[in-house]
Amino acid sequence: MKNFYLLIILFTLASCNTSEVKRAYIQSDIYNLNSSSFAKLESLSRSAEAGDSNFTSKIKSSKYIRNYLGNKYKFKSMFGAYPLACSYRYYARNNTSLSSSLKRAKAGCENGMRNFNANFNADCKCRVVAVNNTFLYDEGAYLGSRGIMPFNAQINQNGKISRIKGTYVADNPGQNKKMDTFKIKNDADVQVCTGTFYVGRNKSKGQIYLSCFNDKVVGNGTYVNSNYDSKLRMFNGTAEIQLDGGGLLRAIYGPEAK
Repeated sequence: MKNFYLLIILFTLASCNTSEVKRAYIQSDIYNLNSSSFAKLESLSRSAEAGDSNFTSKIKSSKYIRNYLGNKYKFKSMFGAYPLACSYRYYARNNTSLSSSLKRAKAGCENGMRNFNANFNADCKCRVVAVNNTFLYDEGAYLGSRGIMPFNAQINQNGKISRIKGTYVADNPGQNKKMDTFKIKNDADVQVCTGTFYVGRNKSKGQIYLSCFNDKVVGNGTYVNSNYDSKLRMFNGTAEIQLDGGGLLRAIYGPEAK
């Protein structure tokens, strides 16, 4: 009987260990798959050490990750879009081989980003972010809503009206619950503005700071999120900014600004 209970305990421990979260560091991200990258990723998966309690708890706070870590499959891989503002991941699991799961995860991620890149003036590329239970990214990444969305503004200053039409790109989406820094790129992919959202208590509105055209257009104001597009994972909203020296900038952002 003692041996029976011992077997149960050992089996339980082994099952728990299969979902142990590990962490590894690589000098450069892996976007392409070949024999060299397969070997490197397999080596990383075997040699990685267990993540500390903070890393593990934050990684596992995501339902998507908890599903990924399920014990049903022998091999699993995940690709994530970069830059982090793309905020997209795709995983694949199987019992055949690690290389097979990597290929499927890469194809799934690239397929998910293809239309998004085309429709929202983005350049999201897919890289390996997890191999089996080994994660290759910081626990603060891939949090919150997508950090890329259309941005359209009209500037009324000194009796002249000008416009900005482009794309909002968050620097570190979801990493700071109180504020988000961002940049605005025009349709020619040239950065024209930088700014900061200061999140209000109810998260649907708050303060905004914006500086455009080498500090020639600078001001503070308010923003209001009107609704959330769950499919695109973007907010629609408006902002009104009082400009230094007089003038007003009105902006809309989100899918409705496209």
